[in-house]
Amino acid sequence: MQKFCHFASKNIYKWPNIIDPSAVISVNAVLGTGIFVGKTAIVNADVRIGNCSIINTGAIVEHECDIGAFTHISVNTTLCGQVAVGDYSFIGAGSTVIQGIKIGSNVIIGAGSVVLRDVEDGEIAVGVIK
Repeated sequence: MQKFCHFASKNIYKWPNIIDPSAVISVNAVLGTGIFVGKTAIVNADVRIGNCSIINTGAIVEHECDIGAFTHISVNTTLCGQVAVGDYSFIGAGSTVIQGIKIGSNVIIGAGSVVLRDVEDGEIAVGVIK
């Protein structure tokens, strides 16, 4: 399905954004297409979100974060300011990523993790990541 969505996004179809009315989205945020933003999620100033990404229920994406395409920011996750997350990555429920951290593409961060260092492409990381 992911490959189809990627192909369709580039060649055929403009996916609609689905944003719950209880979500708070900064007027300065830049959203791609096909984005889902869940209940009570917060997307703050100067955030960029790539196509077909999910900002799930209760997630907080602080100022100047850059979220890649086809990326999932899970329930109750907090991305502090200036965090970058690459394409096709997954940040597990209840995780916290501190300010300025770079998370690569195709990364999995386990639920409840605390990310204190940069995470390379393709890495799977859980717990306190330092």
